[in-house]
Amino acid sequence: MLSRRNFALGLAAASLLGAARSRLHLGAQTNAYKIADFDGLLNVLGKLQKYGFEGFETGYRNVESQFDRPVPARDAINATGLRFFGVHIWMPTYDPETQIAGPLR
Repeated sequence: MLSRRNFALGLAAASLLGAARSRLHLGAQTNAYKIADFDGLLNVLGKLQKYGFEGFETGYRNVESQFDRPVPARDAINATGLRFFGVHIWMPTYDPETQIAGPLR
């Protein structure tokens, strides 16, 4: 039997969960994709947007080529509809086949 107290506690918890869900935003990392250049990053971002993500973080190498043209790069990223949450800094070496970072020395 459900007591009034447990019902009230459950109702409060459900209300808090609903409020939290309205504030949560879903983001993704792009390190699962093999990205060769900035256009490849934009292609991946288009996929992430279609999957329902709201933002992303990506590797430094994926945006490094755009450092001399930050405004057009920002505009291209904004055009995807995703929010740029952050950047990952690279490791000293990467396996050329898998793009996975090698061991620290």
